[in-house]
Amino acid sequence: MPNLQELDALTDFGLTVTQAKVYLCLNTLGSSKAGKLAEHAQVPRQDIYRVLNELFEIGLVEKQVQMPTIFNAIPIHKCINLLVKQRDNKTKELQKNAIRNLRYKKKIENNKVNPNSTVIIQKKDPVLLRAEQLLTSVSKCVDVLSPPNRLYPWIFDHSILFENALKRHVQIKVLTSNNVEKSIPKVLKEFCETSLLDIRFLDKIPSVSFGIYDQKKIIFELEVNNGYLESQALVSDNPCLIKLASDCFKFEWSQAISKIT
Repeated sequence: MPNLQELDALTDFGLTVTQAKVYLCLNTLGSSKAGKLAEHAQVPRQDIYRVLNELFEIGLVEKQVQMPTIFNAIPIHKCINLLVKQRDNKTKELQKNAIRNLRYKKKIENNKVNPNSTVIIQKKDPVLLRAEQLLTSVSKCVDVLSPPNRLYPWIFDHSILFENALKRHVQIKVLTSNNVEKSIPKVLKEFCETSLLDIRFLDKIPSVSFGIYDQKKIIFELEVNNGYLESQALVSDNPCLIKLASDCFKFEWSQAISKIT
């Protein structure tokens, strides 16, 4: 009988416990008649044909054309590949349905008056998604102030988006500390070959981390001591907050040195 860990590996993909149990038992047997499989998997005989047909429809089980029918389980690696593909297809279908069903609501929302907004974004994936959206939509300039332990992983993870922004002639200014200059990632040095990206170094490690996009949006990390994506973030288009951060950036920029080799 399959153990709980083996069953969980398949139920995580959406199979029922009984489907997972029957597939794994059949995989162990290699091939089997329904009656023998029901006994081996400890599934009632009245249920075994239904479950086998479900697995057949999914593609995890094949039938030998003979009487009585012999059932075969596809190999484990093919099973996983198939379940991953089917889940990806399901996700894409859910995405299409969501876009289609919510399109009308989006049109209504676009007609509403949107005041200046300031929101707090949860750490990790939500912050990553918002940062990607801002970097994708920026058209003129980006000002970034960040300690290197946050900055360099962020630039590395978004290297393609940075490259695309530079191709759109976006002016990017980056401020960080100079005490780890030797660890500057290769991709950042390559970006600095274009006049559109300028990086300067401070004598001190910045105690805050933020990015200003087109002087219209700011994303500001709320936790100083945590690493990249381990902090909640504040995202705002409030002009006063952007002006405050922009003035801070300009002052620190004037105190920094430009030195990258």
